[in-house]
Amino acid sequence: MSDGIYGYIRHPLQAGVLFVLIFGYYTYTVDRLIFLGVNILMIVVGVLMEEKRLCYLEKDYPLYMEKVKARFIPFLI
Repeated sequence: MSDGIYGYIRHPLQAGVLFVLIFGYYTYTVDRLIFLGVNILMIVVGVLMEEKRLCYLEKDYPLYMEKVKARFIPFLI
């Protein structure tokens, strides 16, 4: 299960979406900041809920979480 990018981060798709959302604009207006904040919150909460569900459904997922600590950025978070 920890081959390729999944050996470094647990949620590469969500990390890519966060990267595009955060660095995709040249200027930040109030409406873009609100959009960004809501989307970051939704992604983070969704990942936490998904991990909780996977821990319940897959007996090996907690071991994978221990092996691959980073959720979004390798060696950081």
